[in-house]
Amino acid sequence: MMVQEKAVLITGATDGIGKASIFEILRKHASRIARGKTNPEMKLSFLIHGRSKEKCQAVLAEVKKDPIWNKHGGRITCVIADFMELNQVRRLPEQVRAFSEKIDVLVNNAGVYFPKRVLSKDGYEATFQVNHLAHFLLTRELLPFLLQSEDPRIIHVSSMVHAHSIDFSNLNGERTYDGFEAYARSKLCNILFSNELKDRFEEKGYRISTNSLHPGVINTKLLRSGGWFNGRPASEGGQRIAFLVIEDAGRKMTGGYFVNDQLAKPASIAQDKATKQRLWEISSEFVGLASQI
Repeated sequence: MMVQEKAVLITGATDGIGKASIFEILRKHASRIARGKTNPEMKLSFLIHGRSKEKCQAVLAEVKKDPIWNKHGGRITCVIADFMELNQVRRLPEQVRAFSEKIDVLVNNAGVYFPKRVLSKDGYEATFQVNHLAHFLLTRELLPFLLQSEDPRIIHVSSMVHAHSIDFSNLNGERTYDGFEAYARSKLCNILFSNELKDRFEEKGYRISTNSLHPGVINTKLLRSGGWFNGRPASEGGQRIAFLVIEDAGRKMTGGYFVNDQLAKPASIAQDKATKQRLWEISSEFVGLASQI
């Protein structure tokens, strides 16, 4: 008999919200099974993304000790790529293919905050590249895997501090740079990307849900690097991700922005057609992809 499997790839899963989401997804999956909402034969499998193989292997070992994993877990592996280098992102699908031809859920979670301007190895402002461009490239490269799923979902971890405007002439902080503004701009890009994906999927007839979320103000390295220290436990952010990974809302809704597991309204610019399309065109050019999907 073929094992029923839901394969979940989480970027930035070696610490913080990403790591916590693995355990929260497992718990929510077990809860749905207990409530008769999910086939008890369905196994959860994870692709844990990180920059460090050692850290990734440590998380993998920790997951394997979890009692819920031992009951409902399927397979688990590490996929390694530094989002500061787009060529590493381009090679990541090769690692995915070695594990599975199908991805059911892609969680675009990896994020950074730089108080001072830093350039990536590709010459782009690092916050913009890691938080948006790398995920833009990865998502498009993984579309063939998502299209093999019966319930494909893409989840973009944004923030309530996402910007309410965007200056396309300053995406790389080439004119002025402020760490918070760069971060807020990247989080707006997450929502714009999610919403433009929704439009393009519908044009193509692809049945893939794409939603963004605010995970809460969570006590992570990223929060501390911005000078804030009063965040909530990482498990709470993981719960927000787990909701869209496991619950029906993550399948039925697309193009949504969620706060505390409820639909919310992002900044109005996040729904602006011209802005969504322009970001798509610029991002495609930056990562060397055709505009069409």
